Amino acid sequence: MKKSKLWGLLISAAAAAVCLMPASASATWEQVDSMGDLNGDKQVNVSDMVTLCRHLNGAQPLGDNGICYLGNGKYALKTDPEKVVTVSGASSIQKADLNRDGNVDRFDLVEMRKKLLSADKYGEIFLWHEENTTTTTIKTTITTTKTTSATSTTSLPVTATTVQKNFIPAPIYDMYGSLPSQGKSKLIVFYVDFPDCKFKYEPSAERIEEIVFGPEDESSPLYPFESCAAFYSRASKGAMKLQGNAFRYTCKKNIAEYEGDVFKADFTTEVVKNMNSTIDYSKYDADHDGIVDAMLFCVPKSSGDDEWWPCAGEFGGDYWLKLDGMTLGHVITGNADIVSDTDYSNFTSTYLHEMGHCMGLPDYYLYSSAGDAEGLHGSAGYDLMDEAHSDFSAPSKLMLGWYREDQIQVYDKTKGTQTFTLTKGQSDNGNCLIIPRGDLGSDYKSEFFILEYTTLEKNNSDIAREFWWRDYGNGISLFHMETSEYDDGWRKLFKYESGHDEFTKKDAGRRFIRLVDDGEKDNLLKTGSVVTNKVNGFAWYDDNGELTVDPGITITVGEKNGDSYTVTVSNK
Repeated sequence: MKKSKLWGLLISAAAAAVCLMPASASATWEQVDSMGDLNGDKQVNVSDMVTLCRHLNGAQPLGDNGICYLGNGKYALKTDPEKVVTVSGASSIQKADLNRDGNVDRFDLVEMRKKLLSADKYGEIFLWHEENTTTTTIKTTITTTKTTSATSTTSLPVTATTVQKNFIPAPIYDMYGSLPSQGKSKLIVFYVDFPDCKFKYEPSAERIEEIVFGPEDESSPLYPFESCAAFYSRASKGAMKLQGNAFRYTCKKNIAEYEGDVFKADFTTEVVKNMNSTIDYSKYDADHDGIVDAMLFCVPKSSGDDEWWPCAGEFGGDYWLKLDGMTLGHVITGNADIVSDTDYSNFTSTYLHEMGHCMGLPDYYLYSSAGDAEGLHGSAGYDLMDEAHSDFSAPSKLMLGWYREDQIQVYDKTKGTQTFTLTKGQSDNGNCLIIPRGDLGSDYKSEFFILEYTTLEKNNSDIAREFWWRDYGNGISLFHMETSEYDDGWRKLFKYESGHDEFTKKDAGRRFIRLVDDGEKDNLLKTGSVVTNKVNGFAWYDDNGELTVDPGITITVGEKNGDSYTVTVSNK
């Protein structure tokens, strides 16, 4: 990572004083800027994170928009609800230095991600008015830190507290999807019928909102598909907060008039334009990138599967169409309707899968394999992006940024034998183990194996009921990933995802995701399991995309202890 040339938190000729002061109830504040606002648009959003990422990768310098120049008067940074840090003896503040250590580096990127996931406004730069500066100082610290440019800077007092690690930045962000996988995500639901094609059961808009955005309810007979928001909250360990509204609409023409177009351009365009007077589309842009996060158009089941089978993709209408200043993002259309007030699990599970596409995940089932479209088989082969009635597996959660920094373990071959602990994936403590081939890369866009301890709990609790004829159970899944990115000139995709026959050799070569020891059997690893190159599929790809390269390692599964397994990885 490169350090910023404009790195100083407080650019000053001498060390500046930093005072922690209780926020006076009578104090008058005037917000003048925000830590993290690097493009000068008066808000901190994903575009600022992109700017910081590009800077750290050496692709873009930080400009004057990233500096807050201080004038006369007293200034402060609000750091928690009851305290502010007053700033004196400084001429400017580098807004990219979010952790205020005098450097702009990857740790500031972590802080920005934390800020984006939080609803608070701490870290804003305020002007403290003179008439309200009589509050007593409770602690003062003056610290001078040497840096490469010999400029003095300040550091804040360190409090000994246990801090929960942050979620990693989502590797999938800025790829094909438009629905954020972290923080708030906004969805507009259109429940649409036609003059000649009606719903057999028609829930109210309020009931649809409960089904899509409602809270967790473990007592629901439809659990874990009691609501889309609850499912995503569990899968993401609380990182993703799905929100939105539902609206009712009846098309002006009979259903046949909208068919024959895979993008359903006339259909979606009519709905969004006619609902423009009712909906403020700008409210459905959670990451403030100028794009509506996602829209779902649900039509009656009786519409038939030939034309209205659920699918997701970019808005198929006029590319230049803007509503309330918003460009339209990913669109889901489908006929997986709500059967009744107590029968809607197919609705939620289907559109949870389709929203996975809106976030940028590909299908894990196969498009070109003759006779068998299943991408992942056996007791280890469950993922919402394959069969749509299970939790997301470790590969999906990694791409979506649903692991905290300390929940990703990486094997280092240079260290020889290493033993790791895998905690059950269907919990907030669920973690994973990655075995990379060469350089893993900071965004995990490479070839690697990934292991997780998967269970039949929580979001996987429907597996035994839905797939009673298949193998299932608890144990360790071992996936082989090739997540390289591909830019087709229009968008960024995973190079080896299903449908890219020119790269996958019609699913016979490299693939985005494979299961080691794939097959219709119990292929979960348990205590005593040993994986070497003799196990089917445990190999790296060769230059021809075939699985022939011996990884040169052995994986041994140790004892299960409560909610975890031990896994030892060693060189042969």
